[in-house]
Amino acid sequence: MLQELRRNEIAQVEQTQPSGDSIISGEAPKYEDIARQRREHAEKIHRYTKELHELYTRYQEAENERRALIEQLNGLKPGKGAAPEQKK
Repeated sequence: MLQELRRNEIAQVEQTQPSGDSIISGEAPKYEDIARQRREHAEKIHRYTKELHELYTRYQEAENERRALIEQLNGLKPGKGAAPEQKK
């Protein structure tokens, strides 16, 4: 979901480029407005990118922990070095 939000922000940055159509229609966009919009989009993209990196790091840590647990479980299986339990 964050990836889509980030992609959407990047697409909006490309769409906010002033075109000749807006100037021909009578009003030129204000520089301050365009600069503010670009800054807001850049901040959102940066925030989404940072969150994606944090989520990926957490995912990698969880994946490493999962692998270690699976190896540990495999080591506990009968016949894999551990003595089988005796029934009473």
